[in-house]
Parts: sequence; C-alpha cells; structure tokens
Amino acid sequence: MENKKSQSIMVHMFIRWAEIFKMNTVINFIQSISIIIASAVAIWGINSWRREAKWKRKYELAEEVLSLFYECKEKFQIIRSPFSNTSEGKTRKRSEDESQDDTARLDSAYVFFERYEKEKEPFTKLLSLKFRFMTIFGKESGEPFDEIKKIRNCLVHPEC
Repeated sequence: MENKKSQSIMVHMFIRWAEIFKMNTVINFIQSISIIIASAVAIWGINSWRREAKWKRKYELAEEVLSLFYECKEKFQIIRSPFSNTSEGKTRKRSEDESQDDTARLDSAYVFFERYEKEKEPFTKLLSLKFRFMTIFGKESGEPFDEIKKIRNCLVHPEC
C-alpha cells in the first residue's frame, strides 16, 4: 500500500510539475509575443517619426522659399518704383568734369542701383537656398530661382 501511495504522490508531483512547466511555457510564449509586438510598434513609431521629420523639413524649406519669392516680388516693385526721393542717387561718385545736368541725370539713373543695394538681402538669401531646394525637390525646381536671378541681373545691368 505504501508503494502505491508513494507512486500516487510521485504521479501527482509529476502532473504538478507538468502543469507548472506548461504554465511557464505559456508565460514564456506570451512574453516573447509581447516583446515582438513592442519591437514592431517601436520600429513603426521610429519610421513614422522619420517620415514626419523629413516632411517637416521639406515643408519648412518650401515655406521659407515661397515667402522669399513673395518678398523679392515686393522688393522688385520698390526698386522699380518711378518715384524717387531727392536724397536718392546722391551716394554715386561724381567725376570732376560733370555738369549739373549730367549729375542730375546720372544720379537719377543711379537710384536703381542704390535701391537694389539697400533691398538686396532677400535676393541673396533666396539664391543661397537654390541648391538645397533643388536637392530636395528635384533639379527642375531650380528654374524659378534662375528666372529671379535673370530678372535681378537685368534690373541691375540694363544691357541684358
């Protein structure tokens, strides 16, 4: 009888250990699945963040370039304004043998150069962004920059 009792206890212990082993296996499986899911979510989150950061950089560059194009348009209007102030054009270096008529005419023509020097910052800034813009948006996106440069050069150098 004692032999049967000890065998019964052994069977119970074996069953108990089998149940514990199954539980541990299930728990380990659940932990493994949890780690895999957490890793996938982390990778997805990082990729999503990278896409958002890239889009944000593109958007900010496009916004800055567009605002500079608008600013250049306004500066063109200021530079080309037919009205001038009496103090404009006076910074031109005069030659010794100029008549007063020549001085007045040359000072009047110099107004455009003087205004451009005063208003040239947005043009310089815009043209400095050309290659960065082309890198992000493609080579053909540099054409508007070339057009602005051409217009600016024709304004400053009327012989073009």
